[in-house]
Amino acid sequence: LCFCGPTSDPLPRPHNTTPPSSSSPSAPTTNMETLSQEQIAEFKEAFNNYSGGAETIDKTTLGKALRDVGIKKSPEEVQEMIESASDDGRKVSFNEFLNHMTETMNALDDEKELLNAFECFDAGNSGTITHDAFRQVLLEGKINDKDIRELIKVADVGEGKLDYAKLIKYMVSNAPTL
Repeated sequence: LCFCGPTSDPLPRPHNTTPPSSSSPSAPTTNMETLSQEQIAEFKEAFNNYSGGAETIDKTTLGKALRDVGIKKSPEEVQEMIESASDDGRKVSFNEFLNHMTETMNALDDEKELLNAFECFDAGNSGTITHDAFRQVLLEGKINDKDIRELIKVADVGEGKLDYAKLIKYMVSNAPTL
């Protein structure tokens, strides 16, 4: 039986509990409660570094702005972001950029939580857990065997083990959005 308590986050993220004023024309329309004022300022600075004073940035400058805040995306991922986040499919505004960064930061938090959960089953700190341990946990959660087999295929490293970091990336990137 394994119990994993809360872990200390090396980069604590204070939460903003005061929503932006609706009278402010530059108030982003995003769930900012998950971002600190420092993070929003950092994202704004990165955006402004490449906007040249314009209200939007394009694919090339978006990729650079993302790299400035430590997010590495392939050109295809940047294009996908522009297409899904922007109204015109060619450029993103700061509000659209901030919405994406909120989603990205939330996904990183989800990854940390999942990683902590899987580490409970990794007694040797190898980055893997056995298929049997994985199956047992998911069966308790009422996941059907077919879905479990599919998840095992995603991260199988052989010898009856799976790479849970790879599995977490898959789970987070394929999670349904509400």
